[in-house]
Amino acid sequence: MTLQVDTSVAAVINSTPPSVCTTAAFNCAANTLLVVAVTVDGPANSAVTCAITDNTGLGLSWTLAKRQNGVTGTLGGGVEIWTAVCAAGFTSKTITATNSRTTASDATDLRVLQFTDTNGGIPSVGAVAGADITVAATNFRLSLTTTAANSWIVTKCLDYTSATTFVTTSTTTVILGQGNDGDGDQYATGLDGSLTVCPTNASGTNLTAGLTAGANHVGHSVAVEIKPGVASTSLPTLVMAPRIAP
Repeated sequence: MTLQVDTSVAAVINSTPPSVCTTAAFNCAANTLLVVAVTVDGPANSAVTCAITDNTGLGLSWTLAKRQNGVTGTLGGGVEIWTAVCAAGFTSKTITATNSRTTASDATDLRVLQFTDTNGGIPSVGAVAGADITVAATNFRLSLTTTAANSWIVTKCLDYTSATTFVTTSTTTVILGQGNDGDGDQYATGLDGSLTVCPTNASGTNLTAGLTAGANHVGHSVAVEIKPGVASTSLPTLVMAPRIAP
C-alpha cells in the first residue's frame, strides 16, 4: 500500500468579508480522502471558525480533524484541517470554506489535497496535533506520534506577527504554498513526506512536523497524519450443492 497525493487544486485566497473561499472546479477519483487546510487571519483577539461545503451532490460528510484558534493579547484568527471521504469520485465540482470573519484587511487561505492509495483502499486520519503559539517563539513545529506505517503529515501554519517567509530544515518536508494577507501576516501549507521518501516508515514514529517562522513570533499550527488505505477483501462465494434425497 502506497499513499499518493494530488496537490494540483489551486489555493484560493479571499480578503473580502465574510470570506467565502471557493476553489476552481476540479475532478476527484473514486476512493479519495479529500483534505482541506484553511487559514483565517484575524481579526485580532478573536477566534474564528470555518464551515466546509461542496457542490458535488454526493452529500459528502466533512469532519474537522484539527483546529487551533486560541486567542491572547493581539493573537486571533486560526488554522483548521478538514477531511471527507469521496468513495464515488466526481467531475468538475468545487469546495467552499466560509467563516465569520468580518475584517476586510485579513485574508482566508484555502487549499485542497487529494489522497489515494495504490491498493484501492481509502486513506484515513490518524494522529493529530496542534498548538496556539502564544509566547513569542521561532518554532511552529509540533510533536506527533504516528499510528500507521508509511503515513504522511499535513500541516497548516499561521504566523500572526509578520509576513516572514516560513522555511523548513527537513529534507522530507515540502512547503506546498504560502503567502501573506497584505497587512503583515504569513500563512503556509506543508506536507511531511515526498514522492521518494516517507519519514514515517513505521507505526509509532515520533516526529516533529510543521514549519519554522521568524524569531519571536506568535500564531497557530496544526498537523494531521494521513494513513494509507486498507484494501478491501472479498470473501469467496459459497455454493451449496443440491441435497440428494435418500
